[in-house]
Amino acid sequence: HASLDLVFTLDGSAGVGLENFRLLKSFVKSISLQFIINRDVTQIGLVVSGGRLHTVFSLDTHSTHSGILEAVNRASFVGGQGSVGSALLHVYDDVMTVQKGARPGVNKVVVLLTDGTGAEDTVVPAQKLRSNGILLFVVGIGEANKNLLLRIAGSESYLMKVPSYKDLKYFEDSIIQRVCEEAKRPVVLCRPNPCMNNGECVLKEGSYHCQCKNSEGLHCETKISRAVSSSLPLKLSRQRNPTGYHWHHKEA
Repeated sequence: HASLDLVFTLDGSAGVGLENFRLLKSFVKSISLQFIINRDVTQIGLVVSGGRLHTVFSLDTHSTHSGILEAVNRASFVGGQGSVGSALLHVYDDVMTVQKGARPGVNKVVVLLTDGTGAEDTVVPAQKLRSNGILLFVVGIGEANKNLLLRIAGSESYLMKVPSYKDLKYFEDSIIQRVCEEAKRPVVLCRPNPCMNNGECVLKEGSYHCQCKNSEGLHCETKISRAVSSSLPLKLSRQRNPTGYHWHHKEA
């Protein structure tokens, strides 16, 4: 079982409607049950967009199926007009991050479910995810504009067209299969960059470390004042062991 950080992005805008939103939630619950949920294998996050953006739960919030199912059930319909592009930027900036539980060296996949409404601004944010090593699957529902969806997905391989919200359940197995294939691909440790505060991720011998600028910590998470910024930069190396991952300091 390959490790995976998986984030679902759902459209909860007024045009989708409450009944279709319930079908989207059922889809997420059903797919979640097919993965082993724990800190070492699969972590799942959920974002709902509409008149406002809402992270329903982060990657490190739930480590059991029951926790995820209850949280999805509680996810409320947002309404309003949404921007899919803003939702993807939110996933990049605030969900697929080390401080929110994303694991360096683990494949990252975003599954975007959209009928194409409010998706005109999504091509550039989608490219930003891809160029930073985060894979994007687009599930286009109903009459969604295929050309636009294809530009968002970047390739036919990452686009799945579904006739209606009610038909989502028939495509679950195909989507799970594609996501699992991607979870097994080789990982680039420094994409996306695990180092915060403009720290630089440096690859070395199958590991990496964060080279910090005016900050310190494993991932440069703590900003330091200029008065003490002359302290040695901290380096981080990642080592794998049978029980998962552990982190340790190395002096620069």
